[in-house]
Amino acid sequence: MFYCKTMLDSVRIYTSDKFWNQIFTDLGANLVDSPSFADVNFDNIDVDAPISVLDLENIILNCCDNVEIIKKVFGKKIILPRMQHKIIVLLYKNPNISLSDLKSALGLMPDI
Repeated sequence: MFYCKTMLDSVRIYTSDKFWNQIFTDLGANLVDSPSFADVNFDNIDVDAPISVLDLENIILNCCDNVEIIKKVFGKKIILPRMQHKIIVLLYKNPNISLSDLKSALGLMPDI
């Protein structure tokens, strides 16, 4: 097993594939148990192996660009702090999400 700090540290990734799950774990990505809590559902992405770490990072980061969701919510393109951006996107994608699930998806403790 190896670990290298990547841009994926702050991206929540879901995959049901054990092979990719191990790769993302080795890369230090944040894996989640449900696609509804993910910034990227890797199962919906067509990636051919072998692939370099940089190419994989670029694919993941391009998939989690939620500019269109923010634009749809606010009616224009705006820049938000990362946590606010994540909250808006999670609420947009999961309108019936409970407060405890929202906190969990954001990586917060339940009693915060």
